[in-house]
Amino acid sequence: MTKTATVSSRTARETEWAFQPGNSLAYAPHLRREPLPDVPARSVLLQFAKGDQTSPNPAMTAFLRASGLANRTMFYRNDLAFAEDSRVPKNPHGFLNNPTSPVPLVAAVSRGAQQQTGTFFASNGRNIVTPEPARLFEVPIARPLPEILSFIP
Repeated sequence: MTKTATVSSRTARETEWAFQPGNSLAYAPHLRREPLPDVPARSVLLQFAKGDQTSPNPAMTAFLRASGLANRTMFYRNDLAFAEDSRVPKNPHGFLNNPTSPVPLVAAVSRGAQQQTGTFFASNGRNIVTPEPARLFEVPIARPLPEILSFIP
């Protein structure tokens, strides 16, 4: 590639990136796969839930494709948890924030995901463990990636 072509494609990428300040897809490739100049690749753990009504699964799937981080992603199977206990919220968006829930399964899922996060940080981003209850988590997320909303009716 010529110097002109390199500068031109780099300028186009930078221009596209600059016009998307609120779009996480613009930043996704730079987390690990294509770090920006003088910025080291990051150790990343992504956690999300099936059927999230606040941050829908297709948006997260697009982020995973753009970032190449599916192998660093934990997928909480809220559909399985709800089938096990109908007191589990249909919208799992806050699954990390409820370790004292009166619903034992909700509390266990939250504690498990928080313990996964703690282990990740304590290991300086080297260890990604499967949270308990393991039957409700995919680590890493299984393929194919979720392309539909999967809301619980």
